[in-house]
Amino acid sequence: TGATPDVGPERSTTINFGAVFTPTRSLLVSLDYFNVKLRDAIGQLAQNSIFTNPAYANLFIRDANNNLLWVDDRRNNLGGVRTDGIDVTATYTFPRTSYGRFGVQLDGTYLHRFDTQVEDGGEWISSINKFGPLDANAMNFRWKYGASIKWTSPKNAWSTTLNEQYKQSFEDRNAGSQFYHRIDSYRVYNWSVTYSGYPKLKVTAGINNLFDRDPPVANYRNEGYASGMASPVGRTLVARATYTF
Repeated sequence: TGATPDVGPERSTTINFGAVFTPTRSLLVSLDYFNVKLRDAIGQLAQNSIFTNPAYANLFIRDANNNLLWVDDRRNNLGGVRTDGIDVTATYTFPRTSYGRFGVQLDGTYLHRFDTQVEDGGEWISSINKFGPLDANAMNFRWKYGASIKWTSPKNAWSTTLNEQYKQSFEDRNAGSQFYHRIDSYRVYNWSVTYSGYPKLKVTAGINNLFDRDPPVANYRNEGYASGMASPVGRTLVARATYTF
């Protein structure tokens, strides 16, 4: 583990630009494009690559009698990463009524490309909705988002928010498995209510994982569930009080 002594810095080129649209006072839409090209990426080879590709035979360190001592999978400068996509934010506030005011919000990321390269000049391999050859536990989703609806009382003393988090299905790490498996998409809801009717005091209570959904089943990392998508902790009650002096 760790890094080799001669590991060097990563180099990257990044392009970002965005636009914000407010066609009405109640509606806001923000689009942000990102494009990143990373060279000499620091990472570790996936174990599946090491054990199945003869090109990495030199990583198996042996003694004079050819007995295996260890496998050298330390972090090193490898190939590169190139990715681009769009971050999206949209909010809309409905007109105020005698029952209060409602608002909705969406925050999402769409990945157009996420390619990794094991060696400089080597093949570019897509790792969108599947594990790539570098840092094998990273999960890059084509589309993921958070959405919420919020209600605020007429006098702003009470507010409540229902939040949804969504991630697409993902191809599992199937090497060594008897059956092909795809990790299910995951959607979880969180709910909270806040009271701020007293000066300087705000009290919030809520429920995370409102419907007590289990994390998706997965093969990778031998944990039995997709730890990169969800927590094994089920429905959880949370509370917080804030007082400003």
